[in-house]
Amino acid sequence: DKKRAIAWWEGRAWVLRTLDAGVPRSDRLGEAREWLAGALDDVERSVAGRCAEPERVVAKLEGFYATRKDTKIRLARTMRRVRRAFDTFADSPAVQAAMRVRPPEPSERDSPWMSVERYSDERKLFLRVVRFASQLTHGDLVYTRRDQGPLATVTAAMQLQPRQALQGEDVRPLGPDDLVAMAELLGIDARPQSKEHFLLWVAAEAIVAPLPPLWKEAAEDAAPEKPPRFLGDCTFVNTLTGETRDEHPLLPAFREFVDYRRSFGKNTMRKFAHYDSWFQFASAEDPRECFYYDFSRRERAAQLPQLLPPGYGRAKVKNRFRQKATTAVERVEAARQRHGSQVVQNVFRQVRKERMERMEQIRKVARQQAVDKIAPPYRHMRALSIRLKPCPAPEIFIAATGLEVPIFTDPELAWLPEMVHSFAPLMPAGWSGQENQNVLTGSTTGVTYNNSVSEASNLPHPFLLEARSAMAAVNASQDAVLERDAEYQELDNLVNRSQDLWG
Repeated sequence: DKKRAIAWWEGRAWVLRTLDAGVPRSDRLGEAREWLAGALDDVERSVAGRCAEPERVVAKLEGFYATRKDTKIRLARTMRRVRRAFDTFADSPAVQAAMRVRPPEPSERDSPWMSVERYSDERKLFLRVVRFASQLTHGDLVYTRRDQGPLATVTAAMQLQPRQALQGEDVRPLGPDDLVAMAELLGIDARPQSKEHFLLWVAAEAIVAPLPPLWKEAAEDAAPEKPPRFLGDCTFVNTLTGETRDEHPLLPAFREFVDYRRSFGKNTMRKFAHYDSWFQFASAEDPRECFYYDFSRRERAAQLPQLLPPGYGRAKVKNRFRQKATTAVERVEAARQRHGSQVVQNVFRQVRKERMERMEQIRKVARQQAVDKIAPPYRHMRALSIRLKPCPAPEIFIAATGLEVPIFTDPELAWLPEMVHSFAPLMPAGWSGQENQNVLTGSTTGVTYNNSVSEASNLPHPFLLEARSAMAAVNASQDAVLERDAEYQELDNLVNRSQDLWG
């Protein structure tokens, strides 16, 4: 009754304000009489339209709530099964430990193969997108007055829906042209000479961004004069209001994040920044293979390149000045070695150098054979994980540094850190983490992991164990190939004998 009374007084005040705004002057009584009848008709039609608006919204939402009762019944049954399962296994120490442990955030100490800066950027981007989706959804439901607080943000995050057009197996992998097209929409400079290549990962996230509630995508036929967009042409439709858009409804949130990240990103120190323009993509020709693409040169490569950091040239100039200081000493030593017994020793050293170079060539061939034998399953997993989410090359080098994989000298081992990135947010089955605390200070000193299957405890991260076991398998396979190589064994014996004779 109180709400009805308040609504009645608000409606009365609105009618009086509307009539007062359009009433003629007091000296025109005849005109005022004619105006009043028309004004009252207009007010009556406006009020009728306002009364019909909630009914129209309820009619559109009726389909969404039609299956609400059945869904609640199925959910109650599922919860009862979960409670029974929990009561059955609640006495297991492994299950209790797994339920207590929460996945820790990446840090330089606990998971050095993950970039802390990238993790922070992804979290900030997710919060911006979710908040914008919440505002977009509540803006469509104009008849409600909801608090835009944490509850609305969490609700919007749970209601985000994946794009159905990207769920099929026939969807082609994301390519460099797709990233460039989305970068233009987001305002990212993707030209070869640009310094904003470190923002291209935002474009990759925007292409596969989920849809907010009440939005769906509808495919359309591409017009002859309209070039096809990334991953097919489509329009986005609001099922409640009927609004249609040619671009994703959450793109404004991505543009805001790009502006925010650009404001300080160019002047910050980033690890392996000289690889910012390199990305890893899944191959469209072979679903089991990947390739690397350089946006600064528009080039494609099968392996990670070995790029020198920007300051390497200046260090080389300094070394040149140091070499000049020793030139005189080297000349004297060379003149002394032209005569006497040093000549024979120099000949043996030159021969030994050539043999070692040949051994290194054979060793590289054997290592490549070992990698080709062990790496295919890992590469296939990697190709599947980056089909719609290309990986920046700096993230691969950061992971390689944390896993102690020497991809600078052995780029063919890049599949090991790539494997970690394929499953970075996951924890293998049967594994759980436990934070270690200092008894005196109470501070966290690290994280150790337990395997409930083997009942082993205080282990390193399972990804680190997997990388070490894969490296050991590669080394063992390489040694087996070298043992069967007669030329390598002969060169090895000759080099060892020359080492014993001449040191």
